[in-house]
Amino acid sequence: MVTPADHSKDSEEMALLAPVIRPIASHSVRPRLRRDSLLVLAGNVVAGASNYGFTLALVWILPGRQFSRVASLSALLLVVGTAAQAAIPWVIAREVVRRSPNDPARGHAVGFALIVAVVLGMVSAGAIYGLSERYAGTSIELAAMGASPAIFVAQVGAGYLQGTGQFLRYALLISGEALVRLACGATLAWRGDGALGGVSGFTAGAVIAALISLWVVRREVSWPRRTRGLMEQLGGIGGVQLAVSVLSTLDVIVASLLHGASRSLAAYQALLIFTRVPLFISGALSAVVYPRLVVRHRTDDASTVTDSTKMLLVVSALAAVGTSSLPRVVLTHLLPQGYASSINLLVPLAIAGAASGQINFSTTLLQARSQFAPALKIVGVGIPLAAILLGFASSSMYALGWSAAGIDVVIAGSLVLVTGRRFPGSSIVRMTVLAVVVTGALIAAFASLRSTPSLWVLCLFLLAVSAVLVSRWRIPAGQDLGA
Repeated sequence: MVTPADHSKDSEEMALLAPVIRPIASHSVRPRLRRDSLLVLAGNVVAGASNYGFTLALVWILPGRQFSRVASLSALLLVVGTAAQAAIPWVIAREVVRRSPNDPARGHAVGFALIVAVVLGMVSAGAIYGLSERYAGTSIELAAMGASPAIFVAQVGAGYLQGTGQFLRYALLISGEALVRLACGATLAWRGDGALGGVSGFTAGAVIAALISLWVVRREVSWPRRTRGLMEQLGGIGGVQLAVSVLSTLDVIVASLLHGASRSLAAYQALLIFTRVPLFISGALSAVVYPRLVVRHRTDDASTVTDSTKMLLVVSALAAVGTSSLPRVVLTHLLPQGYASSINLLVPLAIAGAASGQINFSTTLLQARSQFAPALKIVGVGIPLAAILLGFASSSMYALGWSAAGIDVVIAGSLVLVTGRRFPGSSIVRMTVLAVVVTGALIAAFASLRSTPSLWVLCLFLLAVSAVLVSRWRIPAGQDLGA
């Protein structure tokens, strides 16, 4: 129930946020949204390509035993990076965008995030030492441990740039870290430093990114006070983000625990490379949309949600259709010999990838409104049930793939209904239902083109052109099915 006190509080908040809202509202939502999303996506693409190139370079440079050390430590650092990205940048982005530049609470939030980053970084460094003691030398362990706090600190600057709308610098930060890692790590390994050189690449990239982040927030740091609200945001956002991360990899986790490494699971994992595109797209969109939606009482919220949802659905549909129907001749040139025999897995994995992207995006919309409970309830309840179902299906990779697709679709649909009620007038449910129907029909149609690669390429090109045209259509606001 809304009380007069709530109206008074909202009016005061609107007055404080007016200097922030007016500059943003003076620009068209769609061009800015598209531009910023492409910038973040480009940064992610460069970072991903650099990471892949770094791994490939070390495969050729290092002997097998030394490469195994680097690969094991890089897996640990990947977990550290996932944990760092789960909450810290989102909390910073929220506080920065909701506060005026002269508000002391803004500096308190930055100081709070830095303290949390250092503490969690030191805890993670200790965990890395304990887990790598058996196979890594002291110097290699120290290099990896030095990267851990830097990874967390770097996320403070990333969140600040995200909240202030500096998405070009944000993209340069995330891509620059990966490029430094590639250049330093590959060079040191090639010069004879072996596994230590490879791990040092991670440290160099993380430390430089951390120093840049500290420079970015240098004028906005103060000792934190009244951190209860910040702790609630950190716990809520971190819980949702980690739950979504677990859900997106649950099929591989369950199959690995129950059956260990196998060639069939290797093929399953290899095909995931192509079908996870919507998940990366949703991450880029989320980084842009989140700071716009945390400012309450914005008149263009429905437009922002509608346009961003439409962009995600169009790109996800295009990715799902293209990856699910990849011709066998194309797949044999992209993956090692024998993996193409699992080509039938592409359809369920493409569906699961599109649903995972929607899950990630829908939970971001709920986080922007601090609606952690419904997101955690749906995803949190879904994880144990999904683990049981995937366990029964894991004896067959085909059954595993379709089970993962079905689970992700149900969870994504539930989240879409919830977000449709939270953002009235955004047409989320109507657009999603239409996109599912059209995408299903296109997947079935393109499956028949797999035997004729030239025709498949032509039709996919025409579909991409159509997707660009559709993305420019205006969707009128109205009562959504989920409202």
